[in-house]
Amino acid sequence: MKKRYVSFSILGALILLFGIGLWVHHLEDQDFYQKGGPGWQMGNNPPEKVDFRPASNPLYKNSCGGCHFPFSPGLLPALSWKLILDRLENHFGEQVSIDPRSREEILNYLMENGADRAGSKKSTKIMNSLNGQIPLRITEIPIMQKKHRGIKPEVLSRKAIGSLSNCVACHTTAERGIFNEDFVKIPD
Repeated sequence: MKKRYVSFSILGALILLFGIGLWVHHLEDQDFYQKGGPGWQMGNNPPEKVDFRPASNPLYKNSCGGCHFPFSPGLLPALSWKLILDRLENHFGEQVSIDPRSREEILNYLMENGADRAGSKKSTKIMNSLNGQIPLRITEIPIMQKKHRGIKPEVLSRKAIGSLSNCVACHTTAERGIFNEDFVKIPD
């Protein structure tokens, strides 16, 4: 009888430890997504698990988002954002003019929230894939290239997509910072 009691006690303790381990792992995974944290989307219960904090700086959203999707700062390292803003006279073939004070505010916002400082798992994966590279385009990030390698050029050239840099064309929840494959819809 004592052996059986000891066996059940050990088994119970192991199950309890396993359960605690799963719970702690869940909490660690959810740290970024707790209510009031950067991943919390107000008005949604439970909170959505975002991959990247959506762009939140109004000046950045209005200045940059007026021409293209205002990419999450967590998609590129801080130094990449600096290089991009240092080259506004030739911004991917376009000349962009922003007053110095606004440029400084946008730069500070992007650098403070770049992939190397964002804290999300996806931003960390981006940084790990770079191996010291400083990309000027999100489409130059190795992990992004790997994730999109199966997309044929004729799909990307569709009028509704245009290029791989048009995230919102296929990632229907990109504006909320969610790039989960379950929400991808490739337009015709």
